[in-house]
Amino acid sequence: MATNENPDLEKIKGNPADWYQHIAIVRSDVKRDYFPTKEAYIAEYECISRSQVVKKEIEKLGIKTSILTANNNLIENLEKIKPDLCINFTDSIRGNMPLCSVIPGIFDYLNIPYVGANTLCLSINSNKYLTKTLLEAWEIPTPQYQLFRNPDQEMDYELRFPLILKLNEEHGGVGISEKSVVTNKQELRKQLAWLMRTYKQNVLAEEFIEDATELTGLVLESQRINIYISERQYKPATKKFKLLTFETTYAEEFGRKNTIKHRTFIDKAGNIRHDIRLAFDILKMDDYGRFDILLDKYGNHYVVDCNANPSLGPNEAVASVARVNDHSFKDLLIRVLQRNYLDQVVKKN
Repeated sequence: MATNENPDLEKIKGNPADWYQHIAIVRSDVKRDYFPTKEAYIAEYECISRSQVVKKEIEKLGIKTSILTANNNLIENLEKIKPDLCINFTDSIRGNMPLCSVIPGIFDYLNIPYVGANTLCLSINSNKYLTKTLLEAWEIPTPQYQLFRNPDQEMDYELRFPLILKLNEEHGGVGISEKSVVTNKQELRKQLAWLMRTYKQNVLAEEFIEDATELTGLVLESQRINIYISERQYKPATKKFKLLTFETTYAEEFGRKNTIKHRTFIDKAGNIRHDIRLAFDILKMDDYGRFDILLDKYGNHYVVDCNANPSLGPNEAVASVARVNDHSFKDLLIRVLQRNYLDQVVKKN
């Protein structure tokens, strides 16, 4: 967790191996019976292989790296190895995403510095409705929305079809399929009933923006606040609407080719960058955050998803956005480590 102050990083000399002796990656404890569907399991299972990949990348910098599982032995294991820094890859506890906010609380309790969001931020981030309410309060454009608590709940008169239905407490595209976009009340009730019965949680309905340009924004704290934007392109698996479904996101898990690509996008007016930066601050994010933005055919932009502690790895969206903006994953990783080392220096002084 980095400070929001912004001292001069150039004053820090040396290599990453001079800053840290031992880093711990803390990942989710992933077991199939923790999750209601195979989709939810796949979305979390990827952290196992990703942890190994990032471990190797950190070790290339000359830093000893361990991987710990966020289970009943986590506190004991952290006290045993005494890492200089933790990197949080935990998105759920026993399959429950909102509970992942306890992990930075454990780091704080043990007084171990860590990369990424704190307990408050992750608590907000695991509730899409609360997140959108905060965006709206700060006049950050986001599509009209409603939280459904049961399938028979009356639809707000302001909402207009088509709507996209999202699980309120899930990220990673879990539950997103061609059936997620509904065009009438019958489809709405049917999909709400299925999502609530399957995942046992509330559902967020959001006005669906057709034929939108899809953007991904990355906020990275280093020498200053850096904001990078890319345009996301892919071959849709859907017929009626262009939609990034779970199966497209995890195409390789279904034996298909990954078609998701990113290319440079220039925010000429700077309005998108402004709103991404503001969202990063009001949602209490730290170190790095990812944002999904839609640009409609009239040039209006809407923030549709905000991710604290987004998946960090050389093959993830965060790295793709950085790459099309001329930064390698190694650059990104060093910046994150450097920023957190600076935070420790500032606190000691």
